Amino acid sequence: MSPWTDDRCNRLCAMFADGMTFGQIATEMKITRNAAIGKALRLGLHREKKPVGNPRPKPRHRPQKRVQWKPSVRPAELPVAVKSAAAEPLAPLNGGVALIDLRSEHCRFPYGDGPFMFCGRPAGDGQSYCAHHRRIAYQSSTRAPDRYAWGMGRGAR
Repeated sequence: MSPWTDDRCNRLCAMFADGMTFGQIATEMKITRNAAIGKALRLGLHREKKPVGNPRPKPRHRPQKRVQWKPSVRPAELPVAVKSAAAEPLAPLNGGVALIDLRSEHCRFPYGDGPFMFCGRPAGDGQSYCAHHRRIAYQSSTRAPDRYAWGMGRGAR
């Protein structure tokens, strides 16, 4: 049996026409607010939408002036890339060490694109890399050399 008898539907329509909110209607009829809203929609009851806020016209959007970008540093003032000792390439020991032959005391700096070979030089106690490769791998931003100077930039791929 449906909870919506003709009498209840007529009460809903009357309360809706009186301007009661759906929360008030739901409390009065002892139903949920969503049940009242759903039945009102199925009966085709609609309220006129009230304008929200101030009905003033919106200001027209004015495009901002385009400002041409000017670099803060002139090309002549750009610092010259300084090659550090870390930027010098260092060949792997005996052509490199394969992954399967790598031991805890070896430097694990990778070489090559295919089957990777590793540097293999002696690494310090508890270190992953030899002294040379530690300078490359662990650089502070203040002393990092120009990456493009030694082929590690985007163009090197």
